[in-house]
Amino acid sequence: MTQNINISPPKDFETFGPSELFRFFFQLGHWTEETFSSQLQTYARGKSVSTVTISKWKNRNVIPTHYTSAIFKLIESTFTTNAAHEWIAAFETVWAYHAAGKNNASALERARSFEETAANRVRDQHVSWVQSKYNAPFLGERFSIADLYVPMQMVEETPDTYVLYNPPDLARYMRHGWNGRPDADWLIVSGAPGSGKSLTALHLANSMSDSDVFPIYIRLSQRSSIQIGLSDISQQIGDNASLSSLLMHFRCSTYTTCCIVLDGLDEIGGTVSTSLDKLKEMISDIQAEKQHCRSQKKMLRVLAFGRSARAEWMFKLLPDQQSKLLKMVGLNGQITSLSQNGNETVGKDFRDMWWQKLLAAKGLSTQSPTPEFLSTDYNEFADFGTVPLLSYLLCRAAFSDADTQASAMPANELVDRITYVKNKNSVYDAIIDQVRQESIWRIETLKNPILEKDDFRAILQHIALANWKGGAGHQISVRQVERSIKDKRTRKIFRSLSFYSSPSRDDPTDNLSTVFYYGLNSPSEENVLTFTHKTFSDYLLSTLIFDAFIYLISCFSRGHDFDRALSNWLSICAAKSQDPSIADFCEHEAKLRYDDLDNLDWDTALQLLKAPIFSPTRNQEKSKTFADKIAQFNLASSLILLIWNCLNRERYRRQDTAFHLTNSDTDFSLSDLNFMQPDRTSDPTNWSALETKAIRPNFLGHSLSGLHLTDGQLFGLFLKTGHVQNTVFQAVHFSTSHWDRVRTDSCVFKACSFQQLSFVRSMFSDSAFRDCFFQMSGFNKVEFSGSRLRDTQFAQCHFADVDWSACELKDVIFDHCIFVNCLFEMKTRSAHATKFRQCTFVDMKGEYNTIPKTDLENCTYSKNSNAEFSFFSDSLEI
Repeated sequence: MTQNINISPPKDFETFGPSELFRFFFQLGHWTEETFSSQLQTYARGKSVSTVTISKWKNRNVIPTHYTSAIFKLIESTFTTNAAHEWIAAFETVWAYHAAGKNNASALERARSFEETAANRVRDQHVSWVQSKYNAPFLGERFSIADLYVPMQMVEETPDTYVLYNPPDLARYMRHGWNGRPDADWLIVSGAPGSGKSLTALHLANSMSDSDVFPIYIRLSQRSSIQIGLSDISQQIGDNASLSSLLMHFRCSTYTTCCIVLDGLDEIGGTVSTSLDKLKEMISDIQAEKQHCRSQKKMLRVLAFGRSARAEWMFKLLPDQQSKLLKMVGLNGQITSLSQNGNETVGKDFRDMWWQKLLAAKGLSTQSPTPEFLSTDYNEFADFGTVPLLSYLLCRAAFSDADTQASAMPANELVDRITYVKNKNSVYDAIIDQVRQESIWRIETLKNPILEKDDFRAILQHIALANWKGGAGHQISVRQVERSIKDKRTRKIFRSLSFYSSPSRDDPTDNLSTVFYYGLNSPSEENVLTFTHKTFSDYLLSTLIFDAFIYLISCFSRGHDFDRALSNWLSICAAKSQDPSIADFCEHEAKLRYDDLDNLDWDTALQLLKAPIFSPTRNQEKSKTFADKIAQFNLASSLILLIWNCLNRERYRRQDTAFHLTNSDTDFSLSDLNFMQPDRTSDPTNWSALETKAIRPNFLGHSLSGLHLTDGQLFGLFLKTGHVQNTVFQAVHFSTSHWDRVRTDSCVFKACSFQQLSFVRSMFSDSAFRDCFFQMSGFNKVEFSGSRLRDTQFAQCHFADVDWSACELKDVIFDHCIFVNCLFEMKTRSAHATKFRQCTFVDMKGEYNTIPKTDLENCTYSKNSNAEFSFFSDSLEI
């Protein structure tokens, strides 16, 4: 039945008996005993309700205790949302008064006192549960969240600036609003995985335990639909109580302000569309509840935490002026997602405080200095030091490693030994193996872990693969993983783990040491697997890709099982674009495996990439299935080039010798790179040198490192992200190519030409250009850091937000070029003059002053610029 009745209960309903109120409600629905019984049965799990029973409800003040939930569901389906909330509250009140013996005014007061006392008791029990969660020890540790917590900061970005908040600010808001104003009743906090959202949510809920606020802490991954009545409050009230039930108790309590803390917006399960529907439904219910509370002169505020995408969804779904969107700040006081400030420090650096708290919690000397990864931004693990969860996992691995070696090193040196001596991938491997040996993965009667290391890693690799190919963000369903596992033995092992509802059995969200956990979002949804942090998935995927590469090359070299190896490679790598994070892990994996691959001729990977290898004459004996696989091969070829180049870079690092790619017809050559072209989804006739197109790149920039490219053409090349390092480009002609977020380090460009290229958010660091020619190319947010340009010409090029201040220009000519908001540093004229011929300068903000006027020939400038140009009068056209 659709909601269509919009009539509220009588204003004096508190004076009604249960039967009086039920008769009024019964008449509004135009029911008969028979029709009411039929409709109620659908909400009573099929249990029949006799017409005699319904007649008793109408005439004998009988309280239908066993049918409360069904009646409320019937009300929700019959009345509009606001009216339904009012009717449910009215029935709860009348039933409570009747149960308390309401016969006169004093009885009514006693009923109200009973109701308030019961509701306050619910609040106290919920607060007690929150406190127990906040002070519960981590798995395998003696300390808790309370021992490690530091005041994680949040920032609100405005059109002109940003506003910094800390937990006490939010706690005050929850109690009093912003300076007593009722606006922004919703605060949405977004953050990356492991950034401290859950810890901050629990900390804030705990901090309100001793205040005059009714706090409601809901972990959305464990949300419940169970209604707890006023007379059913003997049990501990935590995740077992629904949000609506706790809100009902708030309305009945003596408290006037309630704060709902929602943790895990991204844990609302299902597909993207269904989870969005659930989010909308939850917002609608809370908004209706706010109106109901306001009618009782009570205030309801909401503080929600989630990852970026889901938090931004929620923010957009809420009315203007009622919400604020905040972003978590890293332990180092920086945030990378601020559009105005980039990685600028916006808050306090709490890394040292966090380290001191960890030492105290572990019972170690607090005189130990802070480890390098928590104090040095250029450390390889510096990104760990911005995220509380990763910092904890890294330090935990370091201390556990020390236990086995009985080392007496200071705590900071134990950690530095891992971050400086160990390869990054080996650290991830140590963390994962530590999880494998946890008691949660052991059978009760056995002392050893349930799986051997290789089997455990194989399971995680396939979870990572399924998540990479079809996961929604950081989660993937158990069913999807099982469908993606091709190896029968691995699938059998995976199924053997299915009896674990979660690693920690009762509460997976408390287990911060696990790499992944089983989580049941709700009884009606399938199990999902969640990586604690995306980088664990990236690391495991890189090892799986490396394993498949070695198998593919070895089979190709032996001439045996190549069909199977190719099928395995395509099943892993086809139809999926590369990820720079995965490429970084592949480079570290190459360092670990390089010495063990002496007997593998991995240079034959370039033969696989050579088109004639799949010609009909060579593969005429192959089946049609094999031919179909060859048709897909181009989709996965860029990953072969990536893994080969990771090994080649390690070879360059050890031997200081670049691998030569010439314009050869027999070997893999420079021209073969042009044929590694995935399907394009953009219209080439609509190509723009300054716009990033949503097309799949040929390969990552990592794949062009440690090479010497000579005498050839590269056209239509799309490089997206990654580093190009230690490569020489000699007499290479680039045309209609796009470089997006590519960093070029220690490279040399000799006698190269660039026609219609686009460079976006890229950097040329310590690189050299000599005798080069750029024509009709665009540079947007590009930096030349420590680079050297000599005997080079730019013709009809466009430069926007380009930094030339840290580079060396000698005999460089800019002809008919446009400069918008660019930086220069050429205050003194040298023997090697830089010439600007008929160039246009727009919005340069005084940067002209660094260019000698003798270097400017017939140039123009924007009249809207704030710069002073008086001394340019001889050389500028105005």
